Amino acid sequence: MARAGKEREGYCWICGHSGRRPDVIGCPECGVSYGRVDRTLAAWRKAWRGSPGFNELIGPVIWFITFGVLCLVGVAGAFTSPEVWPFVAGLFAFGVLTWCVSTVRCIQRMKHTSALRLILLSHLVAMLYVIVVPTILVAGYILSLSIFVGEPLLILIALVILLLPAGGLYLTRKLEYIIAAACLREQLRSEVEG
Repeated sequence: MARAGKEREGYCWICGHSGRRPDVIGCPECGVSYGRVDRTLAAWRKAWRGSPGFNELIGPVIWFITFGVLCLVGVAGAFTSPEVWPFVAGLFAFGVLTWCVSTVRCIQRMKHTSALRLILLSHLVAMLYVIVVPTILVAGYILSLSIFVGEPLLILIALVILLLPAGGLYLTRKLEYIIAAACLREQLRSEVEG
């Protein structure tokens, strides 16, 4: 059995096999899955949004949010003046078409099978940020008011209210990590393979 302290290139620290190439994902002797990809993921110290391919996923999300907000504003305006409905319908159709084109182009640029899953996960992350961040601000405001009033029960309720969006923010950051790690893993695998 090999000692865990040995970390030279091409050396499996599980079984001691020394013929392994450093760019191979797993050891051919014992089958342990590691290598350059896992070492890079473990050593990544930059922001997750800086991982290769992460910003490519943001394109469809930006189109989705932009046209979503424009359509919501258009629908609100259409209730006051009905002649705006054709404009809102056209804007919605253009938004859906633009989002589809942006998504297909992103999938083509990323060139890996999990691109659509990562794009949909990035939409979920964006929507969670849209929901969680204002909720934290409101919960913080409620907490500060309850502290000002000085009622212990209100302070406890405000703390519980503040913990719920904090858990949502933790979930959002975890999903962001999953997306970025998958992007980094696919980028490194594509470099290794060819």
